[in-house]
Amino acid sequence: MSPVPYPRTPTGPAGRTVIRRDLPGDRVTWTARSARISGLLLALSELEAAGVAVPAPVADRRVLRAWARSAGPVVGAAGLRGDQSGASFTVDLDDVDALAEAGRALALLLCRARQPISRPGDPDAAVVVQTLHRVAMAHDIAAEQLVAELGRAARLLAPAHLRTRAAADPVGA
Repeated sequence: MSPVPYPRTPTGPAGRTVIRRDLPGDRVTWTARSARISGLLLALSELEAAGVAVPAPVADRRVLRAWARSAGPVVGAAGLRGDQSGASFTVDLDDVDALAEAGRALALLLCRARQPISRPGDPDAAVVVQTLHRVAMAHDIAAEQLVAELGRAARLLAPAHLRTRAAADPVGA
């Protein structure tokens, strides 16, 4: 047994990674979560390629790349416990930040879409919200639940990292 409790920060160049073990949830849960998040991010990427302005944190496929780097190791390690082979994996905290930021931006977009506004709406935002609802319907969940998966994945991947930031900035949480 390691004398260092996990999650621990390795002595890396920037110190922006965390090594995780005993990820909560089983492989089925993480595979389903991965499919939902990947489907959402791919749909938003297609919108952006078609010329629709997506929220800044989602633009340029930044979150899609961050999730792609995280999803494989996470699904592979999900359900493995203790000293089993492959039970630990590295999480890049910049990727976790990107996931959390995208979740907040998309949640804000959904909230604004539900508010009655006297000014004309942003047509690009309306297309993004319609896409969120379409992708959520394909997974048989609400759009809010789909967007919440981004934040949930970020919190589960690096709980101590986001908890510290949320406590420091209660408005952004």
